[in-house]
Amino acid sequence: MSTNYNSFRWLGAAIVVGILAGGIPYWPIPYNDINMTESSLLVQWSLSVGAAALMISALSPLGPFKSAVITGIGLPLAVFVRVITDGFADPTSHNLWPLELVIACVVAILPALIGSYVGFAARTSFRKKS
Repeated sequence: MSTNYNSFRWLGAAIVVGILAGGIPYWPIPYNDINMTESSLLVQWSLSVGAAALMISALSPLGPFKSAVITGIGLPLAVFVRVITDGFADPTSHNLWPLELVIACVVAILPALIGSYVGFAARTSFRKKS
């Protein structure tokens, strides 16, 4: 029973860390200045999501694929939170929000997978030495 509870706590932590990894570089930028395909934003997203997935995979009992998917979902969720909050202020903003979510999903998946498998490899190598 405690293993399931512990697993659910790690799933929640992975979602929160993924949302923060995607949101912290994205939320402070004013809406009019956002360019979803700008290389600096994509690099920040890739590094932050990859680092978040690495951390979750290295520290949690979750498998590498599950931690990559759950952490990677955080970036589209961060974009969706931005779409909703900006939509309350100006309902005509984010009229291409489905495209924004697709871009966020595409950007998140590869760094999340790489970071997660690197974290899993580090976790298993440290456990073998102990």
